[in-house]
Amino acid sequence: MAANRRVCKIHPVVLFSIVDSFERRPEDSQRVIGTLLGSVDATGAVEVTNSFTVPHNEVEDEVAVDIDFAKTVYELHKKVNSAEVVVGWYSTGPDVTEHSVLIHEYYTREAKNPIHLTVDTTLRNGEMGMKAYISASLGIPGKTMGSMFTPIPVELVCYETEQIGCEYYSCISTSQEL
Repeated sequence: MAANRRVCKIHPVVLFSIVDSFERRPEDSQRVIGTLLGSVDATGAVEVTNSFTVPHNEVEDEVAVDIDFAKTVYELHKKVNSAEVVVGWYSTGPDVTEHSVLIHEYYTREAKNPIHLTVDTTLRNGEMGMKAYISASLGIPGKTMGSMFTPIPVELVCYETEQIGCEYYSCISTSQEL
């Protein structure tokens, strides 16, 4: 499966959850991270249908992620929806950071070729920017290895019930702006 054929399909409920987590983050946190849940089809397309926030702490060149929390929440989630699997992780902010490689290493143990989704919650130009990446290894075998995040297309997709909710919200926000 070629990396350029992969696509990341995001459901609105995931974006709402990410924004909610960002708004509720501790005062001293610059961003939030979390686990993406969903499915991968035979073509390699990733459909993200759910997510949850994972507590973490970033200080200069160190990052600490509460892996036990992530595993516990995922195990509980599987009891409710066994069809959803870990497909990657998200972070708020416009770009991949130096800590992203370290966090991504954990998710490579949880999912085959996980997606890294960045969500820019600053609403630049009145839009919430989203970018999805997959990681590719760089280096010479047996020597120092590195990682490079390669962008893949992102699409917003909706179940019918989500579409109705989004259209309803659009009508309300439009009428309130008048």
